Amino acid sequence: MLISTIRDEIITEVGGDTSDTGLATNVLQFINSALRRFPLWTRSRFLYTTKSGTLTSGQYSLTLPSGIVNEREVYFITEGNRLRIDKAPSNDYFNDAFNSTATGKPNFYRIIGQTVEFDRTADATYTIYFECSQEKDGLEATDTWTGDTTTVEVLKDGAKYYYYSDYVEDDEKGKQKLALFKNGLDELDSKYMATELGSHIDEE
Repeated sequence: MLISTIRDEIITEVGGDTSDTGLATNVLQFINSALRRFPLWTRSRFLYTTKSGTLTSGQYSLTLPSGIVNEREVYFITEGNRLRIDKAPSNDYFNDAFNSTATGKPNFYRIIGQTVEFDRTADATYTIYFECSQEKDGLEATDTWTGDTTTVEVLKDGAKYYYYSDYVEDDEKGKQKLALFKNGLDELDSKYMATELGSHIDEE
């Protein structure tokens, strides 16, 4: 489904005119504004991707790849094996484990700002992979929506919240759409936990 189709559905459903180019531009912005909330408020498979960075031999840090909101797993591959790097449970734990004079494969990591630090200096150059939820922004009308139809309806509720609260200043309808938007994001998160985590729920 094209973003333009979603945009036009929103315009029609709020009683607007799809030939109104000014309104169309605003609704596209509302779609992007709503979409920015998805990685912060919910987990859903369409938000996840894998990004990578290079940990150079003799270094113990790298720049965090762009667009990462939350990492689900960090790992590298060596001799055909995928080896997980654990997130340090606290800064104190990481500081106790950190040894810049030791060399070897990374065991723990922490993220400070846009820097990923590891517990030891790399003994070789590693490609570090980040399974993560990613920023969603900058959609154009000609782009294709990558989620399923249930996520389309949640997105539309989010865009309508911005339409009613910011564009026509109808606070009551804005509150209604915000409630629907948040409920939809909660449902997507519940669906993620059921399908990805099964009966064991891990807080991320």
